Amino acid sequence: ATLRDLAARRGRREALGLAPRNLLDLTESPKGSGRAAFAGSVAEVASDVRRVRALGADWMTFDLPRAGVPAMVRAMERLAGEVKPAVA
Repeated sequence: ATLRDLAARRGRREALGLAPRNLLDLTESPKGSGRAAFAGSVAEVASDVRRVRALGADWMTFDLPRAGVPAMVRAMERLAGEVKPAVA
């Protein structure tokens, strides 16, 4: 069930938006079970995006690594160049 379905079951009929904010931690290798959402390999993060989208998210916001501007730029490049195509 999507978040909208769950809200409708409780009588909430007005528009309901979902736009989660997530800490992005892209790694070169998979983190496996027990990892935080949006932490891990491109495939793991893409899977998280698909799961949240299936819940009815209209968009998602990501907090980038705080290890300096180059790390932030690299995370944005990987998100756009690797994760986004893997989700499509």
